Amino acid sequence: MAEALEKVDEISAFRLGRVKVDRVPPNRLATLTRVGLGSKVPILERTPEPKRTALLTSVVRWTSTWSAGCGRWTRPGS
Repeated sequence: MAEALEKVDEISAFRLGRVKVDRVPPNRLATLTRVGLGSKVPILERTPEPKRTALLTSVVRWTSTWSAGCGRWTRPGS
């Protein structure tokens, strides 16, 4: 868990929290997060650029929200 929180801090330096996702439907954001969390690195590397950025942004936002919240592991969108 400590490693995960360190990675969140490292990725937070890119300030992805500033990305406006208000216009993205919550179910779409949850789907992107689930796919991003379930994907291995080689698959993410082969993902076309706009989708890869969306996947990684949704995962970083969910992870930072999770680490700032109660710390219980829940599935995105549930």
